[in-house]
Amino acid sequence: MHIAMENPLSSFEVFLKDNPNVEFVWLQFMSYTSNTLVRIVPIAKFKKMLQNNQWLALSSAVLHLVPGDRLAPGAGPSGKFHLRPDFSTAYCQIGSNGTRAVVNVDCINENGDPIPECARSKLRDLHNILQRENERMTPEDRPHIELIEAVARALSSVGIELEQFHAEAGPGQWEFVLPPSNPILAIDTLLRARETIMLVAQSHNYRATISTQPFPNQAANGAHIHMSINQANKSPTLTPTSSPLKTAESFFAGIQNHLPAILAFALPNDLSYKRVGTGTWSGGEYAAWGWENKEVALRRIELNRFEIKLVDGFSNPYLVLCALLSAGIIGLRGELALTGGPCIIPAAELSDDERRRIGLVNSLPYTLDDSLDCLEEDGRIQYLMGPLMVSSYLDIKRGRWRF
Repeated sequence: MHIAMENPLSSFEVFLKDNPNVEFVWLQFMSYTSNTLVRIVPIAKFKKMLQNNQWLALSSAVLHLVPGDRLAPGAGPSGKFHLRPDFSTAYCQIGSNGTRAVVNVDCINENGDPIPECARSKLRDLHNILQRENERMTPEDRPHIELIEAVARALSSVGIELEQFHAEAGPGQWEFVLPPSNPILAIDTLLRARETIMLVAQSHNYRATISTQPFPNQAANGAHIHMSINQANKSPTLTPTSSPLKTAESFFAGIQNHLPAILAFALPNDLSYKRVGTGTWSGGEYAAWGWENKEVALRRIELNRFEIKLVDGFSNPYLVLCALLSAGIIGLRGELALTGGPCIIPAAELSDDERRRIGLVNSLPYTLDDSLDCLEEDGRIQYLMGPLMVSSYLDIKRGRWRF
């Protein structure tokens, strides 16, 4: 495939100048089953491809596979797409002595346009809509200390400066707080961090996991997301009666209203729903919010900053952010009011009347199938994310037990 674009080789040569030992280029993207898919190209072949404005082609069926490498119901075996590298994401994988360059890609068609199923491209589009229309996003054990410090050093070596890191409640459980950034760069950084952590752990004869419940009867793993929203080119100072605050609350009200559908992406595995519930600091069973309340779905930290707690490591984070931004845009356009709080105790411990008074009528889905049903019924989320992306995801998830 040949696409006219501005000097792709020169962009990559800047990277190679600082990393002269590269022998292989790993082109990677994330599937709807949250697996990182990689195509490896020898450096000589890759440079020749760039000289000819040529991108690697893959079968479209790759995007529609359920576990077991079977096509999801409704998907066809024909068609292709291409991998366009984003060289701003290039880095050398730790432990490779600089021989492996890892680059995130966008999935594009023959004309160079993103295909509808590309979650990374869709996340970029939704971020642009958000900036254009209203706002600017800003995310915002001693036995293992040698390993943990090695992780921190390795992350720094691939360009990730941690905000902080600390032990959690489970055995060998640690939290690494990544720096804030715009949505797409934040997810690219997250994937780079996960790979780096897993490689460092392996080099110390450990295995790092983001599984929701690696040990029975111990603290579970989540993948919580911190999100802030500020008006572009304006002071971030907010007061309880300011217009920017109302705008921020409308954004998070959209997330709150569409959370049942969002959970289809954020909690995408049957095991995901065994982690969540009252008393586990995982977000609870209602779309409630509360100030610094770790038992609600939306923990409010500042006037314009929330932590989204009902997310885990089984998810494809590009899809999760696409769903969250879509819901936020719906909230902004509708100038929705933030209800469902503030809760100072778990929402499940409120009486039915108390929940009704703050707008908590229905509980969140208890199973993946329930969440998928909510997504299928949510036409507004489907419209913003793209019907093909959502229908493909639904087919893959509903086909998980077919084979």
